[in-house]
Amino acid sequence: MSTYSKLTKCVIVVDHALKHVAEQYMNKVRIPAMTFKGHIVYSRTLSEVEKAADELLTFVETKTKDGGSAAIGFDIEWKPSFRKASTAVEFVIESMMAKTIHFTDSSEHAGVKQSKASVLQLCVDTARCHVMHILHSGFPENLKSLLGDRRYLKVGVGIAGDARKVFKDHNVSVDALEDLSSLANQKLGGQPKMWGLSSLTEKLTCKQVLKPNKIRLGNWEANPLSSDQLKYAATDAFVSWYLFEVLNRLPDPDTSTNEAVEVVSNAPSLVC
Repeated sequence: MSTYSKLTKCVIVVDHALKHVAEQYMNKVRIPAMTFKGHIVYSRTLSEVEKAADELLTFVETKTKDGGSAAIGFDIEWKPSFRKASTAVEFVIESMMAKTIHFTDSSEHAGVKQSKASVLQLCVDTARCHVMHILHSGFPENLKSLLGDRRYLKVGVGIAGDARKVFKDHNVSVDALEDLSSLANQKLGGQPKMWGLSSLTEKLTCKQVLKPNKIRLGNWEANPLSSDQLKYAATDAFVSWYLFEVLNRLPDPDTSTNEAVEVVSNAPSLVC
């Protein structure tokens, strides 16, 4: 490809990306953000993670003791990897694409070796979310037990890919998975969609999940994480848990209208 062709391609990509960003900004500028406002428990050592896992186990065991159910909002973060560009033009193109596309699957992309899963986020209510720096702490046995226990549902968007990555990177199994995109299609009916966390949040709560590239594509291996990273990580896990609670209380599409109204009225208060 000639230098002129590469420059033309670069201009087209940049122009498309800028238009996309402008449209998103205009559409979302008045939409309030959904954030986690409870206490973030940040664990960086094996003993800290072990203590956090004990707390989570006690919580879910109590909830399921009398036949109840316990869902755990689940998410992971890792440091992004980029293929080294051979020219400045290719670098610009690759950087722009990275800012508009987020690869959540655990497979390698474009021959670039992916970094290991660095951070694990677990959230079970509005009060506390756990952010565990697993790259530095490792996995204590009680955390492995929690993640592998089929009695406790782990919920998230694209959660199967995250679970595969945890197993691939750390040889730890995550079982009992509920993908929120699939659950949303089941509950909302209509033409099935590939829901993302942001789009599903807007649909169900009339709020948005902020995904600033500076944080999303930042260094999740840094020890310690910044306060912005902790807030971002906790919010993702919290929103996953919250959306499950909303969806789980909605009737299936074939439910009678009266029952549907009753169920929706009992759903969390942020539902649109």
